Amino acid sequence: MKLVISFTLILLTGIHAFSQIQINGSYYNVSRPSGGPVVKGDILELHSVIAVPSGTTISNLSYTDVIPANSSYVAGTLRVATNENAVLGTVSNTGAYTDAADADKGQVVGTAITVYMGTGATNSAGGSVVGGSTTPVFANVATIMMVTYQVNVTGNTNYTIVTGGTFHYTQGATAKNTNLTGASLFIYTPYSCLNLGSTNSVTDETGGTFGSGTVQNRSTSSSNVTGYGFVNLNASGPGDGKYSIANNTSATDYSGASPATSDKVWSVWDIVGDHSGTNNSTGNAATPGGSSGGYVLVVNGTYTPSTIFHTVVSGLTTNTIYTMSFWVRNLCPTCGNDPATGSSSGTPGVKPNIAINVNLHNFYSSGDIAYSGAWVKKSFTFNSETATSATFDVINNAPGGGGNDFVIDDLAVNQCLVVLPVGLASFTGRLTAEGITLNWQTEAAATTAYFDIERSLDGTHFYSIGQVAASTDTSIYTYTDQLLTPDAPAFFYRLRILDRDGGTGFSSIVRINTGNTTGNLMVRLAPNPTRNSSTLNVWSDEAGTAQISLWTSTGALVYSRQAALSGGANAVDIRLPDHLPTGIYIVKTIMGSQSATTRLVVE
Repeated sequence: MKLVISFTLILLTGIHAFSQIQINGSYYNVSRPSGGPVVKGDILELHSVIAVPSGTTISNLSYTDVIPANSSYVAGTLRVATNENAVLGTVSNTGAYTDAADADKGQVVGTAITVYMGTGATNSAGGSVVGGSTTPVFANVATIMMVTYQVNVTGNTNYTIVTGGTFHYTQGATAKNTNLTGASLFIYTPYSCLNLGSTNSVTDETGGTFGSGTVQNRSTSSSNVTGYGFVNLNASGPGDGKYSIANNTSATDYSGASPATSDKVWSVWDIVGDHSGTNNSTGNAATPGGSSGGYVLVVNGTYTPSTIFHTVVSGLTTNTIYTMSFWVRNLCPTCGNDPATGSSSGTPGVKPNIAINVNLHNFYSSGDIAYSGAWVKKSFTFNSETATSATFDVINNAPGGGGNDFVIDDLAVNQCLVVLPVGLASFTGRLTAEGITLNWQTEAAATTAYFDIERSLDGTHFYSIGQVAASTDTSIYTYTDQLLTPDAPAFFYRLRILDRDGGTGFSSIVRINTGNTTGNLMVRLAPNPTRNSSTLNVWSDEAGTAQISLWTSTGALVYSRQAALSGGANAVDIRLPDHLPTGIYIVKTIMGSQSATTRLVVE
């Protein structure tokens, strides 16, 4: 029982052309590459996509936009990229532009953005596009371009960022101004759920599993799939804008261990079974012909981001925390497209990115999902507020055309039985004449009862040293640990946060050096386990250049990079290579004579 959502627009053979220009928008949360909500302080990259089909010619192409309210423009980030989000010197009509109204084809004046696009475009006029011929080209069926820029989220919790933008062009003798469908990105402080209830509130499509059957192609379509045509899965389908419901993603219903190219849809898709009942990254094997197996929703998406699946969940309890979850798997290892020639690049191509709207507001995006041959679980937590029902829209948040082929299973909405209390905006400490002074600030403290301050000598074993009651009058707190003799080289502190409803959560750990030691490194990875990326949090007593490397458990080097560290806390982004097998890896950090080692679990 699975939902397979595939946005495969990748091969030179079997691709179905489309007849109309497609325009839409999406976003990528730069601050949360592994997925998450939109939080104040995040950096978002906004994407506006135009796909011009073969046989269509337009001229005077330009794009205008206004920096959305509750955000501020990140200087120097305006670009026109391929649908794989690349600016390439070998691909005309892509480029990075200055913000000034100068000789290049883009400008940001105040909050107004203008970009002139296409062949022959200047700094004051748009150029032309011949679909399927003008680069960046996808196969021989379309030209796909994407305007991107970044914003800093400045709005407070419960505000929204409404995206937009307009493409302007002339088609024939008609001037057209086509607006993107605006997305409403909801800014909120995320909750954490420690324990889920067993009842899944998703009732459509057999509780989000699509049922099961003994024939490969289910005969009935799904009323929850909107905007796509229903076809049976086969060697060259579903095509663009079509979907199938099947219990095996093989073109020939093959379920063995050695599939031929002819057994695969479009000759390249993975052959998979469902995920239900497994709760791991492996999932179930493909269903053998004639056997009973869970059905999947197989979708070949359009070139621009679009809504995939719609459902209404009812019977919710008001003012209650719920978690929406799903398992997802990138289907295609070699679906990438060379935008200079339109031929296959032999790479995975566009990485799937799934967004979820709750009551028409976007609450979550999954981050880019690299091809790994494995399932990955994604989830987010939200408050039902005063509602007893909610609409959920699963959205393709990445442009198709060479990649973006994936499967989703086990869609669920469950009540949180144990909820972590309000998150911290900050938690810091410093050595003072009075002792060690800790300072923290919360986003809101309405549901917090008190903070239990805990101390440790090793960063692992903590014990309580005091309490501070939460207050509705302030979100800023201070506590001083009046150590008479700080004879240890360092002390570690954390907050145990107790909610009025009985929930308990912990802050991050703060290390305070007492001056009784020389250089030292402390490292910690989060998230861990992960699939695509993690952040290495490094505490260094000194500034310097660190060598950071990733090794297999058998001693093979996988990844290495240098990072400049400052004295104190540092955060280093660790981007994992595509196709990295699941397992346990070792992360080594070396700076001068200092070194630290920690484990990373790749799901």
